[in-house]
This record gives sequence, structure tokens and C-alpha cells, in this order.
Amino acid sequence: MGNSANLSPLKNLRADVPAAVVVALVAMPLCLGVALASGAPLISGLIAGVVGGLLVPLFSRSHLAVSGPTPAIVATVLVAMQVLPSFSAFLLAVVIAGGIQIVLGIVRAGVVAYFFPSAVIQGILSAIGIIIILKQFPYAIGFDLGEFGGQDFISAHGENTFSGVIAALAHLEWGALLISVLTLSILITWDKVAVLRKQTWLSGPLMAVVFGTLLNALLLYAVPDLAVSGQNLVNLPIIHSFADLRGMLQMPDWGMIGSKSVWVTAVALTFIASLESLLSIEAADKLDTYKRRTPLDRELLGQGIANIASGLIGGLPVAAVIVRSTANVAAG
Repeated sequence: MGNSANLSPLKNLRADVPAAVVVALVAMPLCLGVALASGAPLISGLIAGVVGGLLVPLFSRSHLAVSGPTPAIVATVLVAMQVLPSFSAFLLAVVIAGGIQIVLGIVRAGVVAYFFPSAVIQGILSAIGIIIILKQFPYAIGFDLGEFGGQDFISAHGENTFSGVIAALAHLEWGALLISVLTLSILITWDKVAVLRKQTWLSGPLMAVVFGTLLNALLLYAVPDLAVSGQNLVNLPIIHSFADLRGMLQMPDWGMIGSKSVWVTAVALTFIASLESLLSIEAADKLDTYKRRTPLDRELLGQGIANIASGLIGGLPVAAVIVRSTANVAAG
């Protein structure tokens, strides 16, 4: 264990700057992936990543945790996108959730995290993971079912999630399947190979995106019929000027402030994002060789401020994310 007195920011720039690059490279595909899986604009995921990275550290006293959009909110966002009339109404729910988090931090409600058994949280996250796998499976094999990405088990056309998965198998695209198998293999095995694990800047998620993209580029050149193209590609927002950026930013619909659905969504976001943050903080603190402890109430305060800011300019909800935090620690 080192001496915490030696943790001057200026003295540790040699470690902190490379770690920041690693975290940014890990966070970028995660921000885009969460937005895509949630059915939200891609730029909303990037906004949440920037806001979480810049604002939360100013108010939280966590030394290692990194915040941004998290896969844990995907199912909630999917529900909200169907229940609420617009994405602007959802942004209002994000702002309200941030306000609730600030209140929870002021009344010192961070201690509530100690009363939730870890098995309950693991169950919630596992259920969310199963939903994401089932809903994204058709896209992984190259079949775009349109509304299949919605949260409902039974669609408007009478299909359910399982029958939709079976139907997708009849439209299998071998190129998409090849890319999916490659990227999943990298995600599962990359960090388990000792030689690769030592190269902390070459993280599994980053390499999965790089190799998957390169493979599709190769297929476009060599075997175009197998390549993923057209609407099945992720189309990143193109920004030529500040005016373009400002035009992409959406604002909350304050006219929906009295909507019950908005408040129900806000409470759900508060519950999930707060628990995700508090449990990620606990996990990050256990990774700290200096055994520093993060005040959970201050963390709630920081997350609340970040969520208000994210919602005001068109971003997804923000939470402390263990994937980024672990990458931060591993990168030194």
C-alpha cells in the first residue's frame, strides 16, 4: 500500500493522463451503445459521457469512480420512450431525477445502499442484461425488426420476444453473424490473456469495436454481399459547426411537468441510477490501494447535479459505472 500523501495531482500526471485516455476509449463505444440500445439519439449518450466525466468529479469525493451513461438504465429508457410522448419529456424526467438525487444527498440518504443485499442488485442487473440480449439478438444476426427493440414482451403485431428471436433466425445474415461472433469473442477473452491484459490501454471493449469495424471494412472491399451496410450501420451525428451542435441539442419539455408518467419515470431513474452509482462507488473503493472511502451523500449530490445538467442539454441519465472505474484503476 502506498502513501496517500504522495497523491498530488501534478506529481501523478504521468499516470493520470494515460489512464484518462484509456477511460475515454472505453467510454466512447459504451456511450454510443447505451444510446443505441435505449432507442435514444446517439448524441445523447455522448453528452451524458461528457457531463458525467466533467461535472461529477467537481462535487463527488470519489478518487477512482468514473461516471456516464450505464447499461442499467437501458430498460427504463425503453419503457419511457414508449410511455412518454417525446424525448423532450424524457429529458424532463432526467432533470427531475437529478433534483431528487440532490435532495437525497442533502438528507444523507446515501446510507440506504447498505440495506440492499448485493443479490437483489445482481438480480436486477442480470434481468436487464437478459432483456438487452434478447432485444438485440436479431440485430446481431443482421435482421432489423424495427419495433423489436422496444421494451414490450408482446408487440403490436402479436409477436412476442421469443417468437421474434426465432423469426429472426430465418433472416440470418452471415456477415453480421461473423462480426458478432468476433466481437463477443474479443469481449469475453481479451482481458483473460495475460499478455494482452498488461496492455491496459488496449481494453477489450475498445478492441472489439476496432476489430469489428475493420472486419466489416474488409468485407465491404472483398465480399460486399456479406458486409453490414446501409441502415444497419451506426450513423454518428456529423457536426460541422457550433450551430450544427446547438441544433442537435434537445431541451426538456417543461409543459409536461404535471405528467404522472414523467414523475414515475423520474422516480425509476432515481432509484436505478442512484443504486448503480452507490454500488459502483463501493466496488471502486475496494479497488483503492490507499483504502480511501467516498462519502456516499456527496456522490448522490454530484450525480444529481450531473443529471440535471445532462437532461437540460439533451443527455441520457448519468451514473457511476464500474466498467469505466475498473478501467481507470487498471490503467494506473
